[in-house]
Amino acid sequence: MHTMLRDSPLAQRERIESIREAQHIIFSLLDIAREKQLSYPEQEIEEHDYERAMQACQKRASGHPIAYVLGQSFFYKHDFVVNEHVLIPRPETERLVELCLSITQDAGLCSRIARNILDCGTGSGCIGISLAAELAGSGSDPDGTGSGAGSGNTTGGDSGGSWKIAMSDIKAEALDLARTNIERILSRPDSVRLYQDSLLDKVVHGEFQVGIIVANLPYLCLDQISFSNISKEPLSALSDKSLHGMKDITKLLHQASQLPYPHIVLLEFDPSQLDSIVRILSCSKYIRLQDHQDLRGIVRFLSCQNFSFSYIMNI
Repeated sequence: MHTMLRDSPLAQRERIESIREAQHIIFSLLDIAREKQLSYPEQEIEEHDYERAMQACQKRASGHPIAYVLGQSFFYKHDFVVNEHVLIPRPETERLVELCLSITQDAGLCSRIARNILDCGTGSGCIGISLAAELAGSGSDPDGTGSGAGSGNTTGGDSGGSWKIAMSDIKAEALDLARTNIERILSRPDSVRLYQDSLLDKVVHGEFQVGIIVANLPYLCLDQISFSNISKEPLSALSDKSLHGMKDITKLLHQASQLPYPHIVLLEFDPSQLDSIVRILSCSKYIRLQDHQDLRGIVRFLSCQNFSFSYIMNI
């Protein structure tokens, strides 16, 4: 084991953080408990495991995110499989899950909307699957059988009926990965429906009705993608290639404004885009605009609804 760490391209950088990162990659990849390695440092490693670990460390040394190297990333109580086809889940996006769950707890508000949640632009599926797992106790299932949608600790939800979860993405590769995560995390994989769709095309055409639209769309400007920590992630998941990163968000809000029934939209965006989003919504029928801060106290989320109902999120 010591030989493996010494040979690692990361450890050869001779930086403490690089050595620790090499240890993390090797231990995680080979499923070796750190305590066991420290207790038995002379433990021999099979040659194919050695080669696999060295390749992973070389990939990390060349600048690939550690989530891609290990093939997984933690998000809201669960480990999600990730690859180069999807964005790596960010801790701040967990706030979208919390905001959506807060809405599902309000019986008065929920009585006005369809009990269907759409995770639009799902990528790895981390938002929609987290919601399905948390709402399992409220009987989330698309077939109305009353069975739970998944496993894990539940927040319950109001008792007005089951919540149904749908997830959409335009990329087939993303949907394949989301399906993998559904099967790994949820006890009833059939409790979540997947759609290949460009934003809200199928919703607008009436294929299904939604009560809550949750969206973390590509919103970065192209000049924001030069940072090494995100340059390895798929460009299509980071940016819509427009000047201000607003093309997809603008289209989503335009499509949502055409829906002829009550609904709520929850968005994540770049803080610099807040004024532009508010201007778009001010020209539509949306009311009750409310911004929400991320973990650093920066406004990064916005909720709005298209019906008159006094409701303020107090979380």
